Amino acid sequence: MDDSRRSWIMEIGRGWWADPVKENESVCPPQDWTRLEALPTDPDELLIAVRDWTYHKPRYNKPVTGQEWGDIEFGLAGLLYRVR
Repeated sequence: MDDSRRSWIMEIGRGWWADPVKENESVCPPQDWTRLEALPTDPDELLIAVRDWTYHKPRYNKPVTGQEWGDIEFGLAGLLYRVR
């Protein structure tokens, strides 16, 4: 998995070619192993990391708001989907 090259994406029985990520763009959840391996393994820290990449700005030790929980759940589901 490498987001610097064109890649084939397959979701729910539908596939398409995705162009490489441009400068100052990112993919959520991360797709390359280097960034995946750098994610925290502590559950509390992982929740904060997922929240921070979802909102593209770190909030560090601020509590998670009710509005953010849905986005965190979506980010975690995306990580689990990649693990298969």
